[in-house]
Amino acid sequence: MSSPMGRGMRDQEGAMLNADEIVVELRRLGEPGRIAALRRSGVATPAFGVTLPALRSIAKQIGPNHQLALELWQKAVREPRILASLTDEPCA
Repeated sequence: MSSPMGRGMRDQEGAMLNADEIVVELRRLGEPGRIAALRRSGVATPAFGVTLPALRSIAKQIGPNHQLALELWQKAVREPRILASLTDEPCA
């Protein structure tokens, strides 16, 4: 199965993308029709329109990462916050 983000969660040098770069990719993956559907469903927060399966695939590529999850949560947009909840490490 191919990555929804093409090159995966790493830059050209192989380093993990940071939160801002991930948000840029999420915006690129968004579908305007999904945003309209979210609005009709009552979602009031800003959204890019990325599907949940795509977000799960991205989270799997990232793996557990508490610091990145904190940074993504600060973005106040639906998809980065979902991604944050999928990548945050549970309390030990």
